[in-house]
Amino acid sequence: MAPQLLKDLSTNSRKWIIQTRVSQKWIATNCNTGKLLHMDLVLIDSEGSDIWAMIPPFLIPKFESTLKEQEVYEIRHFKVALTKNTFRPVPNRLMLEFHSATLVQHVKRGEMVRVTLWGTIGNQVDDMVSHNEGRPVRMLLQFLLTNIKDGRLNAPVLLAEEPAPEVQQISIAQLNEFKTMEGKIDQVFAVEGQVIQVRSNWFYMGCVGCPRKVEEDLDEYFCGHCNTTSKSAAAKYRVKLQLQDDSGDADFAILAREGLRFFGVMADVLFQGNQRKKEPIPRQIEQVVSMKLKVHVKLTQFNFINPQAEYTVACIEHDPLAQISEESVASQTSFPANSQEISPDLVEANLEDSSASSEATEGNNFKRQKKAQVVDSDEEEK
Repeated sequence: MAPQLLKDLSTNSRKWIIQTRVSQKWIATNCNTGKLLHMDLVLIDSEGSDIWAMIPPFLIPKFESTLKEQEVYEIRHFKVALTKNTFRPVPNRLMLEFHSATLVQHVKRGEMVRVTLWGTIGNQVDDMVSHNEGRPVRMLLQFLLTNIKDGRLNAPVLLAEEPAPEVQQISIAQLNEFKTMEGKIDQVFAVEGQVIQVRSNWFYMGCVGCPRKVEEDLDEYFCGHCNTTSKSAAAKYRVKLQLQDDSGDADFAILAREGLRFFGVMADVLFQGNQRKKEPIPRQIEQVVSMKLKVHVKLTQFNFINPQAEYTVACIEHDPLAQISEESVASQTSFPANSQEISPDLVEANLEDSSASSEATEGNNFKRQKKAQVVDSDEEEK
């Protein structure tokens, strides 16, 4: 029997066979007792579809050393179940549950080559991935500079670019005056100020295949850019911060790419947790109020046509997690060094949403992949 795709799975059978890559793996423990709760996996198939898999504690010794990240496995004899609405690491509403009869077989692959993309080529590939609706991207690479390091073959693509111009730092008042001048387009400036408040609308519902906003019609979402209708949509960052310095104040918008890097978690994860807590703004975003930030903004044609609009943040020279107090961190839980980008608020939400198959309701340490489906901030503004 040939392996099935993840999109074809349902709860009506236990005779499924799938062939997937382990994208992420982590173990959830009770933060008070240290008791193992379960091991979790994010699996991806050949079409780029993903699903959450959970392994009960008594099977962790069997599968922990067998399953390795970025390796491909054929898996059979598992249960397909519905996820809890309060927690799921991927949008898929189905999940896999391992049991004693579950079989896992490693699938050997050909030689892997690591490729580093520099400059504009990297941005082009990022756009290709974002607009490919979750499907794998195939590329033909030529004129590579290859090297072997630590016994591994690497193929970096080196592109020569002109040095980036130095960013000029100005005051907020100067920034406001600058966009009223004619003929000044595509200028980049740095502004430093204190966050006075976070505006209420911190996200928008976007297309799952591109960064554009969707139109909701009953239980369907229409994307005018992709010209497609989908049953699902994803929350995306559009956080408006009011920054103030000695000269004045202005609103600055943090969009998907910088939002993911700045807050350390995908917007859709915060959105799901915030629906349960019924808070207007997630605490992880609220905690930036009173922080001092240095932001880079790019004045574009949009700012000159709409002088009252907020500024789009290109990057932030600040890590908000560095200002979380030790007391706040200690009051939550501990998590491994490779998961330090996850905030205490997100960990707290996941502790409360632990799987129904586990008796404990606290503790969850997991890694979040930051890569995927983030796009240039200027594109999201459209």
